[in-house]
Amino acid sequence: MLCVFQALGDLCIAPDAFLEREVVTTPKSDILSYYIRCDPSRSNPFFQRLLQGQQAVKAMSSNLVTVARIAKELYKPTELHPKLDVLTTDINHVDNLASGLSTLLDCKSLHRQYLNATHSVCDLGL
Repeated sequence: MLCVFQALGDLCIAPDAFLEREVVTTPKSDILSYYIRCDPSRSNPFFQRLLQGQQAVKAMSSNLVTVARIAKELYKPTELHPKLDVLTTDINHVDNLASGLSTLLDCKSLHRQYLNATHSVCDLGL
């Protein structure tokens, strides 16, 4: 029980340092630092992957236009449109999800939740 109180004390005295000490691997510590500090000069550690995902969605959309153009020459519209419409809808859905994910991974809201959690545990809970 003493260990729990000591850990809570360490957490409440210096929450950033406590969490950074507990997370020892470099990629995780970079991500953790991004969210607990939310420094505007640092870029989102997921930015590159998010950008690649958005570019992949744009490429899918462009490729679908090409495939649709070729397919219109080979298939009847009644056979083609239901399938193309489903693909178009799915690509648009993925695009919307990717945009939402970018917003969700921004540090501002998670940093605010982190501050609220430490306040709740340390100031209100103890």
